[in-house]
Amino acid sequence: MNPNEHRARGVDHAAFPTFDPAATVRFYRDVLRFPVVHSICAAGWGPQEHPDFVHFFFDIGGGDRIAFFYYFGHEPVGDPKAPGDAWARLPEDTPWYFANSRHLAIHVDSEEDLLEYRRRLDASEWPCEMQVNDKAITEIYTHDPN
Repeated sequence: MNPNEHRARGVDHAAFPTFDPAATVRFYRDVLRFPVVHSICAAGWGPQEHPDFVHFFFDIGGGDRIAFFYYFGHEPVGDPKAPGDAWARLPEDTPWYFANSRHLAIHVDSEEDLLEYRRRLDASEWPCEMQVNDKAITEIYTHDPN
């Protein structure tokens, strides 16, 4: 390999914790229709202090996946939507816009596809919270169960 080039082929997956795996599956599989493509139940994995967990992956198109860890016996600390909350591990005085800048954006090919996802979200327990129509792009926003 040439030392001035790379051979990375993109992101295999992005992984996040979940405290409600059933809601996570309902959101990604049932509402957005992203199939579960892999899951691992890891009991006794890693060092002795490492908790048992389930790690599961959704195909979000284009060869990309989003994954979640559910650690058995662990509950969230605070409110994940509250900026500065302990769940988010941000200082108490963190501005709301900084805390809310963490996100996952999923690309679709057409406004028709985007509006279908909005319809699915609005019919679910995670309705669309905002739609932005710009000259260059249209976006919809929601919070997943995590």
